Amino acid sequence: MKMNVKEVTKLGMVAAIYVAGAYLQSMLFLGTAHGQIQFRLSEMLVLLCLYHKKYAWSIIIGAFVAAMLGGLGVWDMTLGTTHSIISVWLIIKVSELNLKENTKLWLASLMVLPACFLIGIVLNQTVGVPILLTTILVMIGQFVVVTLIGVPVFKALTKNEAFMEKIQL
Repeated sequence: MKMNVKEVTKLGMVAAIYVAGAYLQSMLFLGTAHGQIQFRLSEMLVLLCLYHKKYAWSIIIGAFVAAMLGGLGVWDMTLGTTHSIISVWLIIKVSELNLKENTKLWLASLMVLPACFLIGIVLNQTVGVPILLTTILVMIGQFVVVTLIGVPVFKALTKNEAFMEKIQL
């Protein structure tokens, strides 16, 4: 996969926004980006993968760096990042479907849910919370952030020609 400087810069900026968002959220609202009840607002950036699959690199790298800073160690760096890899792969698969754009957006937003059990394992192994309950809570948080907040945000942004031009790679 060949990338030019402009693409690498855009992808790096998205990764940095992901990390900064998760880190600031952790500092301002303790536990909401890395705890049992997660509402990591930067997670809605995963929807960029619907518009170009190269954004997967931004999300994966951003999630890995956020995990490094999040305090849950190797468990989060491996399984948390694996959650992101699975999610972006599923979103890219949705982007390839022959569906209306609105339907793709809603369906893509749900693709962060299947691998949430990995975050349940991370939190079980690092802080000792029950896997099933934690998985359900993480799924709720992902649904709220990516589907209930992210979809309306992206629906509004995609109507903006300047935004659509900026996210083109």
